[in-house]
Amino acid sequence: MKLKRAPLYIGVFGGLIIAFAVLTAVYGGIPQKAVANTAVIGFILIVVLELFMYVTNRGKK
Repeated sequence: MKLKRAPLYIGVFGGLIIAFAVLTAVYGGIPQKAVANTAVIGFILIVVLELFMYVTNRGKK
């Protein structure tokens, strides 16, 4: 199963969203509010990922 690698991809995706939000904030072109919302979404993705990994690791023991 490739399910074990899914959390890694989710984490990378969340990181890319945050990096994209930071870049758009630095270079402008997108309103600050939209940038903040994007960063929050990326942060929530990473928090969900951490919780998912914690639950799956606890289930293995």
